[in-house]
Amino acid sequence: MEECSPQRQGGDGGSGLNQKPSNNSNDFITFFFANFPNRYGGVDMIKIFRRWIRVKEVFISRRLNKWSRRFGVC
Repeated sequence: MEECSPQRQGGDGGSGLNQKPSNNSNDFITFFFANFPNRYGGVDMIKIFRRWIRVKEVFISRRLNKWSRRFGVC
């Protein structure tokens, strides 16, 4: 499973990432994401998520969810 850690605090239009950064670098938060374009890969998703969080890694499943959509975790 992949993990992300919060990078900054702020009101960013309701993205749900308004958490304060932790002083402990071993604290991680995992985000589930789905319904993204088929042409997007892990590197593309890292670039997108870096706008709000410090990304450790991204995993995109080869399988589809029950709605036949791609999904991943960051």
